[in-house]
Amino acid sequence: NWLEYFFNEQAPVWSVDASVSGSSDKSDYYFSLGTFDQTGTAPYSDLERYSIRSNINTNVNDWLKMGISLGLTYQDYRTAGFITSGNSWYNPVSAANWLFPWITPYDEDGNERQVFKELGGMYNTLYLQEIQPSSANYIRVNGNTYQEINPIKGLTIRAQQALEGYDYRNSYKALPTGPFAGAGTASEDFSRYH
Repeated sequence: NWLEYFFNEQAPVWSVDASVSGSSDKSDYYFSLGTFDQTGTAPYSDLERYSIRSNINTNVNDWLKMGISLGLTYQDYRTAGFITSGNSWYNPVSAANWLFPWITPYDEDGNERQVFKELGGMYNTLYLQEIQPSSANYIRVNGNTYQEINPIKGLTIRAQQALEGYDYRNSYKALPTGPFAGAGTASEDFSRYH
């Protein structure tokens, strides 16, 4: 059963969230921390995320109110190789549907085969993903501040400022073995926004 071979039906997910909030006569606050971890059902896929959020509002006096809201997220993840390659033989979804049920991914000794000779030398997609590790991560920050004044009854003047930004990185390697023998590659790209 190629679906069972390529995909993990029991991929664990766990998360932990904690928060604290409170208020006084003049101020209120909220802080939260969270973490999330998921093993993907597709091979070599997973997600790990950490986040922090805070909100603070305070009445400085009868006519001035101020507040700040900040959020920070860090995420590290991998996606299954060739998953965006549509109908490629090496996309695990396509391979699970196209591979014949009488072909086995194991040799006589029970070891996983790297090549399917029955299919003209097609590589096992799990082997290709193993020798082409990739990962991506990003850190994102967003924040808002405001100042609100009431110079006279019935008139409110409010100023707001906001910041959003992220840093994204992606790393990819093709190890110098198998189809890449003597010609391994490595690349890394990143983008930033604010």
